Amino acid sequence: MNTVLIIGAGGVGHVVANKCAQLPDIFQNIHLASRTKSKCDAVAEDVRSRTGVSITTHSVDADDVPATVALIREIKPQLLINVALPYQDLTLMEACLETGVNYLYRRDGYSGGMTVLVDRDGKPLIGEINKWE
Repeated sequence: MNTVLIIGAGGVGHVVANKCAQLPDIFQNIHLASRTKSKCDAVAEDVRSRTGVSITTHSVDADDVPATVALIREIKPQLLINVALPYQDLTLMEACLETGVNYLYRRDGYSGGMTVLVDRDGKPLIGEINKWE
């Protein structure tokens, strides 16, 4: 079972949730979290109406590392996709480091793409890709 946790329920989070729902062989359990659960619920309802896929929603303050760690431990995702605000990148990375969850960062402008998550010594952390096959 492959589980993904998307953090951020704005416009980009909406698109990411829809795209994940279109790939049910890869993303079997989709979770969406944001500070405002009602935004997550609205995205989840839109995705369900478009794709028939249900998304589980959560409220979390991405600035709060212990709360994010608790949510990650509850859900047990293989991947966290960060589409939250730019200033929350480091707290989400820290939560992923603490829980050993793979991290994908998406940003536009002058930065973006897939960001390698490193440990405190700067050594890249690599998850088990075969879990996604």
